[in-house]
Amino acid sequence: MGGRSGNHAREDTIAARDCLASSSCRVSARSLYWPTVAAPDTSPFAAARSDARLQDTQGAARAIAAEPGSISGESARVSGRSPWDCLRSLREEAAGRPVFLWEAPEGEAIAGVGALSGIEAADARVARAGVDADGARFTEIAAKIGRLLRAASHRGPAPQGFPGAIAIGGFSFAEQGARPGWPGFPDAAFFIPARVFWGNQTEETVETRWTSGTGGEGGWSGAANFARLEPPSAPAWDRGRWIEAVRRTLTRIREGACSKAVLARWVELELDPATDAIEIMESLRAAYPTCYRFLISDGNGNAFLGASPERLARLAHGEISTEAVAGTQRCEPGEDEHALMRALAKSEKDRSEHKIVLRHLLETLRPLCDSLHAPEEPEVMRLPHLLHLRTPVRGRAREGAHVLDLVARLHPTPAIAGWPRTEAKAWIDRVEPCGRGWYAGPMGWLNGRGEGDFTVGIRSLALRGRRARLFAGAGIVEGSDPELEWNETELKMKGILDAVARD
Repeated sequence: MGGRSGNHAREDTIAARDCLASSSCRVSARSLYWPTVAAPDTSPFAAARSDARLQDTQGAARAIAAEPGSISGESARVSGRSPWDCLRSLREEAAGRPVFLWEAPEGEAIAGVGALSGIEAADARVARAGVDADGARFTEIAAKIGRLLRAASHRGPAPQGFPGAIAIGGFSFAEQGARPGWPGFPDAAFFIPARVFWGNQTEETVETRWTSGTGGEGGWSGAANFARLEPPSAPAWDRGRWIEAVRRTLTRIREGACSKAVLARWVELELDPATDAIEIMESLRAAYPTCYRFLISDGNGNAFLGASPERLARLAHGEISTEAVAGTQRCEPGEDEHALMRALAKSEKDRSEHKIVLRHLLETLRPLCDSLHAPEEPEVMRLPHLLHLRTPVRGRAREGAHVLDLVARLHPTPAIAGWPRTEAKAWIDRVEPCGRGWYAGPMGWLNGRGEGDFTVGIRSLALRGRRARLFAGAGIVEGSDPELEWNETELKMKGILDAVARD
């Protein structure tokens, strides 16, 4: 990976309309991009907004550690160093403490060391009468974080875009109940970092040291291990089991049970004792500069990190951003990149898969937006080993929108679950050998104003002590070839494996 040229690793985009020689490959902008019937407001946030605007309810969420008092922060500018540079320089000091990183391709970056508090969603196994369980965890986390951060005070530089006090963390792919996915992380876990480095393309890094009424990091207990649950053991799919699972899935599709299902598999590795999450992330940053890089480590040897090509949702200053990423083509060094781009842009199978994802985004977001826009044709995204179809979506949010409302509505997208979502999720739960854990779950950060940025937790790995599990998935639709889908997951894992091997 280290020898790959910057040109190869960059994200190249070409408008698919420039690749298409025939109008038969085009899709009407009206039918694809502007659904005539808006999706109903069925988000769990709808009830919460009408009930004291996401105020915390008794038992809705619990703190991993003692809740902090009022949070206050003081900032100073850091010249000549990025948030990542600052994090790396504190590697020894950070040993045994929670560590966090968020980096977006357009330049915004957040790094954190230490935690004032940690927050979990309530146990999914606790009955919630009349509440959709899978949506409730997003409402719970939003309510708890909002209550902790809304009153935070701050002194010092606050340049344009500065988010103030934040919480950073992630959600599992689905509520896990008694079947936690490896490595046993909860359904949702967020941390309020004590020392934060923030920067973007136009502003130099700002360091903020946050304290609470309990004093420093006194509200955080290092014993609060967020991989407390030992997940059940299950054998990973080998090629033969994978092919059989894909064939069963194709049968379900032909029977009309669903039009797409995304199957995921993993490989497990033993890490060298000298390797840690920061080292692996350094390799991921070099290999995937145009992806969303994330690292969430609890300070106890448990971490989830990755470099995802897909933003789930961003909300900032009333502007919504998301993107459809679906449709994949192998593209190795030395191959004719532009010929493969044109082939992907004209692929009926890949365009159909992409259309499902894009339609879901637009129909789901319209109730929250005053305006919503997407290009008529997808771009082709270039990543190491792979090409993807990508369509950015932008909109203006209606008053009162919350980033976790967007996340709750959009997750899981058809790109990581399938379509229809309910049927696809049920099939995934039935056919995959164990729960996904945080793989393909929403990862990101938010502030007390409900702004934030989340990515889809793919191209990722989980660490539990010296063990690492790498994940990859493939969307199965009519026309999928089981062998080719296996090869696709191999390519998706290859970049992550290369990053681990470099350390």
